[in-house]
Amino acid sequence: MPRIRRCPEQNPASSGPPWCTWRRVMKTESTLYFDGQFWVGVIERHEADRVRAVRIVFGAQPSDAEFYEFLLAHANALLCGLDEAAWASDMAQRQATHDNPKRAQRQASRLARLKAKARHRGH
Repeated sequence: MPRIRRCPEQNPASSGPPWCTWRRVMKTESTLYFDGQFWVGVIERHEADRVRAVRIVFGAQPSDAEFYEFLLAHANALLCGLDEAAWASDMAQRQATHDNPKRAQRQASRLARLKAKARHRGH
C-alpha cells in the first residue's frame, strides 16, 4: 500500500472528522490507471473552472473494492493533500512565466530548422 502523509488535526475540539464541517460543494473525481510500471490513483477536485489533484502510486493493481477502501481509510489525508496542492491553472501560469527567453529562442530556431528539413525531404 502507498504511504500517505498524515494531516494534523484541524479542530481537535470537534466531535467529528474535519471534513464534516465543510460547507462548500465540490466535484471530486478519482481515477486509477496503469502508467507502464505502476498503478496510479489520481484524486481531482474541480472548483470554479480550476483543478487540484493528488497522485497516489500503488504497486500491484488494486481491486475496485481495495481502491474504494483505501479512499475511505485515507480520506482526511487525501483531502488535506488536495487543500495543499496548487491549482493547475496557477501552475500553468507559473510555468509559462518562468521560461528562459534564450531557451525559447533556441527552441524556435530548432523548430524552424526541423520544418525546413521536412520541406526539403518532401521535394
